[in-house]
Amino acid sequence: MPSTLQTIVVGMDLIFVFLLLSLVCTALQELIEKYLKFRSSDLEKEIGELLQATAVPKITDEERNAFIAKSLELQVEEIKALKGFLIFSSLTPEQRNTLKKQMS
Repeated sequence: MPSTLQTIVVGMDLIFVFLLLSLVCTALQELIEKYLKFRSSDLEKEIGELLQATAVPKITDEERNAFIAKSLELQVEEIKALKGFLIFSSLTPEQRNTLKKQMS
């Protein structure tokens, strides 16, 4: 029956062997790619496709105006909410209670 120390040593040896194997495989892959120049040709092809595919979509005046109108509506709502908050926060506690009673 193996001792705990032997088990630890075997485990460490296995880890070392797998790390070494991984390093060898990575180095071999890098050498093959460097020799066959896959990276440069793939990179050149992908950049070419990327540059051709970046056509800017055309936006009509109606779409642009609708977007501007919607963003302005949202800004007006935010200003109204902020204005209401500022008015409410400037009230005295008695005025706040009166206002709460009137609203409910």
